[in-house]
Amino acid sequence: MPSIAFFITPHGFGHATRASALMQAIQAIRPNMHFDVFSMAPTWLFHESLTEAINHHRGSYDVGLVQSDPLHENLPETLQRLEALVPFRGSLVAQLACQVKEAGCALVVCDIAPVGIAVARAAGIPSVLVENFTWDWIYSGYLPAEPRLAPYIDYLEKIFKQASYHIQTEPLCQPDSEADLQVGPMSRPPDGRAADIRHVLGIPDGKRLVVIGISGSENSPDLFASLPAFSDFYYIFMGQQSNFKIGDDRMILPAGFYYPNLLQNATALVGKTGYSSVAEAAGAGIPFVYIDRPTFRESAVISRFIRRSVGGFEIGAAELAAGDWLPRLEVLLQKHTPSPQPNSAAAAADFIVSRMAS
Repeated sequence: MPSIAFFITPHGFGHATRASALMQAIQAIRPNMHFDVFSMAPTWLFHESLTEAINHHRGSYDVGLVQSDPLHENLPETLQRLEALVPFRGSLVAQLACQVKEAGCALVVCDIAPVGIAVARAAGIPSVLVENFTWDWIYSGYLPAEPRLAPYIDYLEKIFKQASYHIQTEPLCQPDSEADLQVGPMSRPPDGRAADIRHVLGIPDGKRLVVIGISGSENSPDLFASLPAFSDFYYIFMGQQSNFKIGDDRMILPAGFYYPNLLQNATALVGKTGYSSVAEAAGAGIPFVYIDRPTFRESAVISRFIRRSVGGFEIGAAELAAGDWLPRLEVLLQKHTPSPQPNSAAAAADFIVSRMAS
């Protein structure tokens, strides 16, 4: 059975969901394709999209950017983990290359764990870098505050440039005129269960769903209780605890509920600026009320993309629970015409499958 290896950073869920969307699109072209996934991202996240086709190898294959919480990064811990992993040990690369070859992988996709590119070179197979940013670009933004990042930036930049092929996706942080393919956002499509969501969850008729994709902040520790009722909105809070919690106009869903099905039925999304949220909001054609992360270098790019291409506005973390932004959302919804953006996963999948054939 043919296989593709995916090396995926566990930084947030955006890279894992983008890779899942790409795997789904590849399977639409090659239904018998198998995937060997190397990542610390949770297994359930991949099994939401594909089950039998995935062999998940859990391990620490990428550092990325360590976060103290969803809105704040931890540079000291990031440096400690970089020191332990980078430069990549020859023994680790050789071991992973053997695994990839034994699994029959014909190609490696890197999103954006760079060790996958080194592994592909050692295994003698092509690699594809899929990114809207790379870690050397992210780390460069912190260089004035943390000069010790400099050698890691240089090393990782060289590794990323060794990819056989390069695909860039919007929202794009550092356009490369020499990239092999540039596409719009990639998102997972809703599945056959989407039409039944309201019935399954018991959402009252006439209520407009507002999905809250962030668990609040230090200023709003119990967002579920504190967000005021407003108009005919019904709030769905994602992944704050392991069990359901239901109120008159709100509900908490446990982690693992298939996000695209919810957004297909939603009126708006509220969350932090992250790839999966903006890509799947764009795919659903709904506006995005977002909490910016000003010290994360990619956030400014994502914020511009939301305002330009998705529709939405920024609120502060402290504003979230108070609900002062709800009248603004009402005004926006009166003007907003749902317009789902095309899913670019199919174009990227076509490119990858054609390179396997060659």
